[in-house]
Amino acid sequence: MDWSPEYLQALKQTFLGKKVEVVPGRPEYARFRGRIGQVKGVNYNGRVLVQFQGEDRAWYDLPPDALRVVSPTPTPNDEGSD
Repeated sequence: MDWSPEYLQALKQTFLGKKVEVVPGRPEYARFRGRIGQVKGVNYNGRVLVQFQGEDRAWYDLPPDALRVVSPTPTPNDEGSD
């Protein structure tokens, strides 16, 4: 695996601070199915730290190929209502 500084920086730009979900078809991550998480960091081992919504506030160390960025759901204030 390429853990060069350039690769890690690209991971940070792709994931850091964004909302993510686990991609379907990964049975080892089935417990996260249907949950949205916030990316909190990227480790030097090339894995992504995610805190999922809900009562469990732990951070999970997941591989980037198991995640996809989701677009945020607009709130009524975001739609420009005056």
